[in-house]
Amino acid sequence: MAAPRRALVPVERITQAILVLRSQRVILDSDLAAIYGVTTGFGDSAHRQISPSKTSQLQQNILRFMGVGTGPIAPPEVAPAPMTVWISSMNRIAPG
Repeated sequence: MAAPRRALVPVERITQAILVLRSQRVILDSDLAAIYGVTTGFGDSAHRQISPSKTSQLQQNILRFMGVGTGPIAPPEVAPAPMTVWISSMNRIAPG
């Protein structure tokens, strides 16, 4: 009889990361990166392997990127400022 296979990641670590949103069980991308240890690039760089010396920094960068906009809600007097910047930048790149 074959020995039972060992899980790559402890089941408890995965179940702790599961959230329920709109009656669906989900895991955030940032949690997946932390659980599985991402060691490749993204998008056009997905085929590139990241050196072991840089994997920790990559994971920190991913978590920072994925966490953008997840802080506390801005007070009403501050909220228009980033929207104004965003709209201004969109006007600059829009054709016509």
